[in-house]
Parts: sequence; structure tokens; C-alpha cells
Amino acid sequence: MGEYEWLRHIPKTKRDDVLTRRSRGNDNSTYVTSTIAVDSRAQQTDRTLRSLLKTYGRDERAISVNFRRLVPNSDYPDYATHLIHPYPAKLLPHIPRFFLSNDLLSRPGDLVLDPFCGSGTVLLEAVLSKRRALGADANPLARLISSTKVTPLTHRVLRKAVARVLQAAKRGDDSTPPDVVNLNYWFYPHVIRQLSALRRAIVQARHRPTRNFLLVCFSVCVRRVSRADPRLSVPVRLNGDEYHSSHRFHRVTHRRLQRLKRTNVFKVIQGVAEANISRLLRLNGATLPVLVGTDARELAFPTTNGDLRTLRQNSVRLAITSPPYAGAQKYVRATSLNLGWLELCPSSQLRAAERECIGREHYAKVEYETPAEACIAAADRRLRQVRRDNPLRAHIASVYLNEMSQAIHELWRVIKPGGHVVFVAGDNHVTGRPFRTSSTGTSRARRASAMGFRQTAPRR
Repeated sequence: MGEYEWLRHIPKTKRDDVLTRRSRGNDNSTYVTSTIAVDSRAQQTDRTLRSLLKTYGRDERAISVNFRRLVPNSDYPDYATHLIHPYPAKLLPHIPRFFLSNDLLSRPGDLVLDPFCGSGTVLLEAVLSKRRALGADANPLARLISSTKVTPLTHRVLRKAVARVLQAAKRGDDSTPPDVVNLNYWFYPHVIRQLSALRRAIVQARHRPTRNFLLVCFSVCVRRVSRADPRLSVPVRLNGDEYHSSHRFHRVTHRRLQRLKRTNVFKVIQGVAEANISRLLRLNGATLPVLVGTDARELAFPTTNGDLRTLRQNSVRLAITSPPYAGAQKYVRATSLNLGWLELCPSSQLRAAERECIGREHYAKVEYETPAEACIAAADRRLRQVRRDNPLRAHIASVYLNEMSQAIHELWRVIKPGGHVVFVAGDNHVTGRPFRTSSTGTSRARRASAMGFRQTAPRR
């Protein structure tokens, strides 16, 4: 099959199709089925979106929108496969669902892109809305999660695979653990032995989608059985003496550490796998192939023969994305334990992996000794002020803006004439000073307008 040939062979969804959502019943054998007519939902969202655009068009002032109210969901947050794996700074799924549940921006069968897909929130909502989906992310764990959460597999196959893995891990001999950063600092010895045995058993699975599912479940366990504080996205080891003995967190921390000393990793992964199998059943086959690339600045995706091919020009109808913030989220550091145990990135390569990410925060001093310009007047004025106090933070923001500019140019290349782009962005602070990412994004949009982009509405 040639480059993206599957895109041409997927038929357009008929207008009278319905979305069917199934959830497993309490008796573990029956199914409760509900249907939502695609036409009815699309027409309602069309009217809402037209009204919002009309309101904005009067004076071009930002509109306050509550997406949870616009797109109510009684199953939130655990619906479909959104909670198959935790991930930092996940996008609220109501946002992409709103922009996908209409015929103004795209129609069923159209190609939807998220160039900063993370764990695949937009991709999942796209396939549930019967769109074709493409995503890109520099983090290999994000690519594994996003592709797995939209891959339908039968519960019989998965339960047999889980049973085989557990059986092999329990009887297996001592396995050498992979290169995980500060391994003994984060994990108790018996946990290391059990995780090593599980990983060795999982990688023996021959069916790749099944193996990926098992690896995602294994990755969930890695963080759960570590001594990292579960309340924080980046790993910070629990310290039983951090709080006064009368403090509530002192008791909570001590109880957790005591549980970890006697935890059974095999039971943990069995529970995680069962929960994720139930989540996959909710897809009900409502998925289409999803390709996941590695770089928003150069959108290229794997073909069936394993090669990477550049995404064709003018091929995307709608892009929905929430770009990273400058130094605000440490995605590689937050997932460093997972990346090591999955052998996606050894500890010696973590810094190199971070350098592939837009918004990274580590630079050698020689890199920021020479000031970098963002070529945005307002941003450069603010960054000159920041540079006087902290040259590193100013350099982080300047590089971020320049690399985001490259990503926007690449996005322009692949968007169809008349297509749409939805940016979800917010403001943050650099050295205590407001850094208006939304304003700098607007400046980029004005520059992109010379290439054909037209701003419809900002979001605060």
C-alpha cells in the first residue's frame, strides 16, 4: 500500500450514520447501548458555533466560553479511553469534541490533525466523530499512548495476553532491569524484580497492538509502584518526614510508603489491565487508522513499509491543537521513569530527548550568552526586560517562539484552502512577568495571514 493509501480507501461516513457508544454492564456479560444521531448533534453545535462567531464579529472582543456546559458529558472524566494512561497537562476533551461536533469546520471522513497531540485527546475525539486523524509528538511515550487508545482489540485476546504475561513473569528467572534514571532511588528492590520480570514477559508478545496495550498498562504501573509523589506530575520522591507528625499528609505519606514496601506489582498490573480492557470496549469499533509522527515542525508519518513520508500539502481540513508553553511543562522529566522502563529512552539520553521538544528548559550557558530575538516586537521588548534578570529564561522563551513559528509555517503548508485551525492557548509568567502566549500567537497569526491564514476568534 502506497503513501497514505488507507486515507483514500476509507469511505466517507454517510450523513444518516449514528454514533453508538457501548459500556460493559455490571454483570460483566451484557452491554448497555445508547445512540446519538450525528446529524442532530452537528446541527445543534453548528447553531452554537455560528452564534459565537457572530457575537465575536460585532466588536472582535474575546468571548468567555464554558466548554463543560457547551458539551455536557455525564461519563466525564472516564469515558471512551481517555483515562487509559495519565499524562501531564491533558487537554479538556470537551474542547475538541465541540469543534468536531459540527459541519462548519469539518465533516465525517475529513482529515483532522493535532501537531502537538500529547496522549491523543484530539485524536480520540476525532475518530469518535468519524474523522480521520493524524498526530505528532516528540515524546515517544505520548505516541505509544495516543496510538493505543484508538486501537480496538477484543477483550478475549487481551485477557488471554494478560494471563500469559502474568504466568510467564511469576515463573521467570531474575531479569536485568533496563536503564532507568536513579533506579534504586525510586523503587524498592522487590518492585524492581517484579517490574523487570513483567517487562521481559510483555516484550515477548508477538502481536504488536496487543504488546502496545500491555506496555501502556505496564507504564501506568511504573508510576503507581514508584516512590514518586502521585500528586505531582514530575517525579519527586515521597518523604515521610516532610510533614509534622500531626499533619494529615504525614499519615498519608507513611501509609503509602508502607504499602509500597509490600505491594504486589502483578496484582497492580492485573487491575490496571482489566480497567483498560473495559475502556477499550467503549470504542465499539468506532475508530479509523491513526498515524503519529514525531515533530510538528516537519510533519512526516510512517508508511506501511516503515518509511517516513512527508505529509502532503493541502491535505488537512481541520487542525485542533494545544501547543506546549515555554518551559511550563517538563514532559520528558515528568515521564522519565516510564521512558526508562519501557526502553524508549535510557537515562543517558533523556537530555537529548528533551532537546527535541518545543518549550524545553535546559540549555548550556554558551547557548544563551548571545541574545536570541523572537522577531515579534511586543515579545522582544518583554524578553529584553527578562534578560536583564535571567538570561536563561529569556532564551527559553525566544527559542520557543521561533520554533513555534516553524510549526505554524508547517501547519500552513498542510492545511487545505478554506480549512480551519483551532489553537488552544493560555498565558503564563516568565520570571514573574506576564507572558501573553495568546498575544504572541495572534502576532504569528497576523504574519500567517499574509500566507492565507485568517483569524476568526481568540481565546483567553
